[in-house]
Amino acid sequence: MSFAVFGASLDYCTKVARKRVKPVKGSGKNLVQLTAEEWESEVTKYAKHLFEAIASGKKAAPKISADMTQPSAAKEFIALAKKTTVCADLRIFQRAPVKGRTNPKTKQPIMKFQPWPLVEDVA
Repeated sequence: MSFAVFGASLDYCTKVARKRVKPVKGSGKNLVQLTAEEWESEVTKYAKHLFEAIASGKKAAPKISADMTQPSAAKEFIALAKKTTVCADLRIFQRAPVKGRTNPKTKQPIMKFQPWPLVEDVA
């Protein structure tokens, strides 16, 4: 079994924003290169917007940790994340078979991350 932490972290949102925000604005002949300060402010603005969308539930919470073998490691990850960065809605998920679904070719159960039942202990 494997466990992972899903939720909103400002560090994760900033990392995603750096990939998605382009250093130019406009298109065609109206293409304008942004300065480093302008691009950085756009990245910060997009990261805050993404964080709020994930924290409020408008967007699905992404996986922000690596796979772990024990739920205690996931609890430690959550504690460390709360100390070091701004985060919200951190939850532990467990990789488990989906009830009643199998792969048609291999006849193996389909595995998905699902909420861990004892998640109340984390708060």
